[in-house]
Amino acid sequence: MRFHLQPYQQSHRVNGLAELRALANYCSQHQKIEVERITKAELDASIDPDTTTARCVLESEGGVCLKFTAHNGAVITIRASEHLMELYRQQRSSDRNQQDFPEAFEQGHY
Repeated sequence: MRFHLQPYQQSHRVNGLAELRALANYCSQHQKIEVERITKAELDASIDPDTTTARCVLESEGGVCLKFTAHNGAVITIRASEHLMELYRQQRSSDRNQQDFPEAFEQGHY
């Protein structure tokens, strides 16, 4: 699956394991992307409700919030469910190519 950033700039969410893997692979290939966990309040503050399709993210509770900062200063913030992140973590632990997974995705317990 090829990863495109633009849909995530508007939706602020990752909906499936394939999308999450594609995002992890994108970050690994573009090593100058910093990935960090953020709070739900920080995620909400990064969303402009007038120019986004992320109303469900603003209304949701829980989940794992991540911030991606590129070397050029571009920032994307997303939310993924705890269940999706746990599936990702389980898959990562059984994957032979663990270097494909940014460590920031592993912070904390889901």
